[in-house]
Amino acid sequence: MPEDARLHAHWRLIVRAVLLVTAIILGLWLALTLRVVLIQLLLALILATGLTPLVEWLAHRGLPRGASVLLIYLGLILGLVLLGVLVIPPVIDEIERLALASPEYGERLVDWLHRLRERYPALPPLDEQIVQQVRGLGSQLAVITSQALTVARLAIEVFSGALTVVLVLILTLYLVVFGQEIRDYLLGFLPPARRPLLRQLTDRMGRRMGGWLLGQLALSLVIGVLSYVGLSLLGVRYALLLACIAAIGELIPNLGPILSAIPAIVVAAFDSPLLALAVAGLYLGIQQLENNLIVPKVMERAVDLHPFATLVALLVGAELLGILGAILSVPVAAALAVLLDEVRAAQTGAAEAPASPVEPPARPEAPERQAAPVPPGLPPGEAS
Repeated sequence: MPEDARLHAHWRLIVRAVLLVTAIILGLWLALTLRVVLIQLLLALILATGLTPLVEWLAHRGLPRGASVLLIYLGLILGLVLLGVLVIPPVIDEIERLALASPEYGERLVDWLHRLRERYPALPPLDEQIVQQVRGLGSQLAVITSQALTVARLAIEVFSGALTVVLVLILTLYLVVFGQEIRDYLLGFLPPARRPLLRQLTDRMGRRMGGWLLGQLALSLVIGVLSYVGLSLLGVRYALLLACIAAIGELIPNLGPILSAIPAIVVAAFDSPLLALAVAGLYLGIQQLENNLIVPKVMERAVDLHPFATLVALLVGAELLGILGAILSVPVAAALAVLLDEVRAAQTGAAEAPASPVEPPARPEAPERQAAPVPPGLPPGEAS
């Protein structure tokens, strides 16, 4: 290779590397700057993938696609109205009663610690500072409220008020109605040979994300109902509020059910230690029922994600975006798993393919010479 051509090739490689690094840095900067917009688009995409199967189910039964989307949106609005009328007011009432009763719970805890000290003298005496902290349990509601406000500020940052919620729903509407056209337009920038594979990949990613959304809603509803029925039968106070906490906790895989059981056990412990044990048994039974029956039927077939991968995605999402990142981490990981499965399948297929040598084409055989027909009346030897 001439020296000029070699130098030109080196410069081309350096320019490509610099452009690639610059593009990566610029992409990360844009992602950080527009992270709220990207989260909104991701929410709209997840909602669209969850609504698309319902729209197609109605469309297959003769209802036009636009009318199907309108009917589903009306159903969602009706569900939210019923939720606001039937569930939210009792929950707010229970929150107010819990806030008013919190000083009494603090006094009960102090009395219980003193009785424990009298029964077991070997225990170290209660420090006055600890007693004051326990008695000021009611004032700790301010800390809890500030933490709740922090979560609310995060939600406001993501949604930017009711207007952004409406915009997310409008984006979802467009993705449901014109999703195929938008995807085909974006795939048009790629070589034609790669479009069928990418179309299949996006279909599989959409099915996984949509399956997660529908499965998660069903799972939260089932766990919430089971928790409310069980707590009501045991006579635990604030059963509806605790059941709502259990339903919301289901949005965070693995850790959510454990964290949602703690408030119910604590509330029951103020009434009776036996009641606290019963509540712990109730949540343990619901957890076993969920792991062995509900999740395999509802979630595993839809998401198809290993528990280890789920836990890693949960930690990464929580580190990046807090509670919202923990909730959105599972559908994103399920979608990325489709790409990883395709790459692994391609590598495995390439490794297992036999390296057959290229054989030269076979030479065609010369046709056999057929003997000329023997005229009648002549011997066979004189025919030639």
